[in-house]
Amino acid sequence: MRSFMICLAFCAGPAFASDLTCAFDKECIEGEDCAETSYTFAVEGMNDKGRAVSGVTDAETMRGNIVETDGMQHIVFAGADALHMLSMSADGIARYAVHMSGPMAITYQGACNESAS
Repeated sequence: MRSFMICLAFCAGPAFASDLTCAFDKECIEGEDCAETSYTFAVEGMNDKGRAVSGVTDAETMRGNIVETDGMQHIVFAGADALHMLSMSADGIARYAVHMSGPMAITYQGACNESAS
């Protein structure tokens, strides 16, 4: 409960009180049809007073910053070879986009929820 109150005090817009696990069931690769997937992505550090968090994928761990607009939270991560953006509504509905050189993009559709402690 204390973590939730801290986040409410320091987080405008949709508030997530703990680390997140995001699960995506649809993957759309640019130029191809969308397909079912079971991709997961973790966000760590949502309890921090600052706006910096970490994004954890199978390939790397990235630092990111939270931006809030129009009732949405967006987290932008700079990866080794791509720019990543995670967008979440207050109810956890999420979109995750990976922009690579080419240019090329992969987007994922799913939801983010508080991670089990």
